Amino acid sequence: MLGAVQLIGDYGGRTYVIREASAVKASDDALRQLAIDLDAVFDWHLPDATDVQWGVVNPWPEWEGSPPVAHGFWIDPRLVARGVDPGSVDAVLSGAVPRLSVRDNPPMHRTGPAV
Repeated sequence: MLGAVQLIGDYGGRTYVIREASAVKASDDALRQLAIDLDAVFDWHLPDATDVQWGVVNPWPEWEGSPPVAHGFWIDPRLVARGVDPGSVDAVLSGAVPRLSVRDNPPMHRTGPAV
């Protein structure tokens, strides 16, 4: 089992990121903003439906057909497919930067079908 933080959207229906809790140094406000920023990549963007959850997750099961959590970090492959840089996300989680930058990541509210 892995003590982790999960960034979720769609009132818990979508998991965007899972990170080993010991590696997360960002403030609560930065984590909440990151969840909102990640949610904004999708057409269904609902900022009020995002949340940050701390707890224990099993790092081995597959998440929607993607690889299991590796090295204490997992990101929804649909975010990566839409241009979100996992390294930039991890930089926010670690507290190295306060927020995703537009330069490092795609414009929010992308058009086209959800992946």
